Amino acid sequence: MFINELFRGDEIMYERSIRTINNFSAYAEAEYWIKRELKTKLGWIPGEETAEYFESLIKRRFL
Repeated sequence: MFINELFRGDEIMYERSIRTINNFSAYAEAEYWIKRELKTKLGWIPGEETAEYFESLIKRRFL
């Protein structure tokens, strides 16, 4: 779901992004990177259900 809808079917980009996010030590870092590198460059639509779900999982990872 995430690969096709958010990463344009690019599994390598998805895996690289997850590795990058997992290397951050705080949610604020991950959130900033997601906004700059994923939302903007991949054109994620604000409020889109899949993007919001992805972000909620990332946020939960840092709790």
